[in-house]
Amino acid sequence: MIASKISVRLNPLYDRLQKEGRLTRPEHWLDFQAFRPAFIPKGISPQEAETEVRHSWSHCYEPAAFRRAQEWLQDNQKPFGQQLTHFVARLLFRGIYFPQMSHWAWIKLLTQNIHTLGSLVYCGVHA
Repeated sequence: MIASKISVRLNPLYDRLQKEGRLTRPEHWLDFQAFRPAFIPKGISPQEAETEVRHSWSHCYEPAAFRRAQEWLQDNQKPFGQQLTHFVARLLFRGIYFPQMSHWAWIKLLTQNIHTLGSLVYCGVHA
């Protein structure tokens, strides 16, 4: 922990943000809070920044993004194992920001991605 604090203290960006009073958690910078900025951005309110980040993450993990990634893997002739691993990894990473806390949430998520799942099954059968 001490080494972490030293490395942060030697960071010019951290120093500048601290001098400008723009750090939201100057003594607890390791206190990660999803979607919440660790500093106050210039030209945009913290709430607007949070909204933009939330929108970006939602866009990255929407079913259409899963489908585009799967199509790219197929178009570039990636083996089935890589396609499956990529899909599962995206589901799990999605869970960091949008937790599926019940069986119903997982069923809903998988149903939303039924086209990508169908494509994976097809690739797996023909692998």
